[in-house]
Amino acid sequence: MIVERQETAGWGKSVVKRLSEDLRQEFPGVSGFSIQNLWYIRQFYSEFHDNERLQPPVGEIAWAHNLVIMSKCKVIV
Repeated sequence: MIVERQETAGWGKSVVKRLSEDLRQEFPGVSGFSIQNLWYIRQFYSEFHDNERLQPPVGEIAWAHNLVIMSKCKVIV
């Protein structure tokens, strides 16, 4: 949703900060909603959402490992 809205509705970068604040308020005590982590989630979605070949293996890898892979790869296949 964030990716599409940023592309079509002109949402800027500040929406991620606001979303982080809203999620932390709505789900107190639940971790994972930092601004940086939401940017990682956005990047992850952008890289893998339409790649049917990569979706199953990516789903089997721990989140932290996926972040390392994305940070080390210049091009995602």
